[in-house]
Amino acid sequence: MNLFPLIDFMREHRPIGEVLVELSGCDHKTAQQIASTQEMSEPLHRFDQDDFHVWITAIQENCDYILTTNHRRFPSKIGEMERIHPGDFYTHLSKY
Repeated sequence: MNLFPLIDFMREHRPIGEVLVELSGCDHKTAQQIASTQEMSEPLHRFDQDDFHVWITAIQENCDYILTTNHRRFPSKIGEMERIHPGDFYTHLSKY
């Protein structure tokens, strides 16, 4: 992923959901799901730009979860995808 578009997006103070949709090249339905949550309307600078490649890959691969301990600067949901702590994910898996 090229860093220059991110710098431009940050200067424009664009919402994170809009940027993720554009960078991931996702379909219209996925774009609506991503942009629909309140957290996705937050400005881009609120989130950790070093994680964008993770988010974009997860969107492109239609992941259900993103496992991370970074709950402070990582969205709780991106469309239908949930942020989940690795320990909680293990508990979730053990139920099945």
